[in-house]
Amino acid sequence: MDLTNALVALQKQIESHLQHNRITKIEPDLEKENPIITFHLTDNEGDKHELMVRIFQVPDKY
Repeated sequence: MDLTNALVALQKQIESHLQHNRITKIEPDLEKENPIITFHLTDNEGDKHELMVRIFQVPDKY
């Protein structure tokens, strides 16, 4: 899915908009029908966090 690939490619640009966090790793799971991207973050205190984004494509309604 193009949007999923675009989010992965824009890692540095996305990171520049995150206050007090940096992206340490991105794990895209592109094999699924609704792909998941896991962002691994580290905040300014050194704590690690995960942010998961699932991309849903809604079938045509019209």
